[in-house]
Amino acid sequence: MPTPLHKRSLKSLQGKLERALYPAAGLAKFQAMADAGTLERVYSEGSTQIFRVPRGKDALAVLSTTLDTRAPTYPAPRSTQLAQPVYTLKAVPEYSWSALGQSQPVAIVLWLLAIYALLALGLPVAAILFGGLATRGAGAADP
Repeated sequence: MPTPLHKRSLKSLQGKLERALYPAAGLAKFQAMADAGTLERVYSEGSTQIFRVPRGKDALAVLSTTLDTRAPTYPAPRSTQLAQPVYTLKAVPEYSWSALGQSQPVAIVLWLLAIYALLALGLPVAAILFGGLATRGAGAADP
C-alpha cells in the first residue's frame, strides 16, 4: 500500500533547521534512500537538500529508525464519580441564577418577559422573510 509520501510525490526538505532539530543519524537515512534509488534528490545547495519519491516507481518510501523511541505518557484520567455519596453532601440553599428567581411569581414573570423579548426580535425577521409571499407566511405556520 503506498504511503502518503508516495501517493502525492511530496518532497522532504533538509536544511539548517532540520539539522539543528534532528539527529544526524536520522537525516542520513534520506541520503541512503537517495543512493538506493527510493528517493530522488531534486535540489541541493549548501546544506539544503530536497528529496522526493521518483514518479512512476512502485517502491514505497518508508522511513524507520533504530534510535531510542518512547511512547508519550499521558496522565491517568480523573474519575467522574463523587468522592462521597450524594445524600451526604450539604444542601445548597440558593439554586437560582438570580436572587429575583427565589420568588416563584417573579420567576414566572421574568420567563414571560424573556419569551416576549425573543418574540419581538423574531417578528421583524419573519416579516422580512415571509412578507413577500402571497399568504405572508401563513402556510408555513399551519401544522
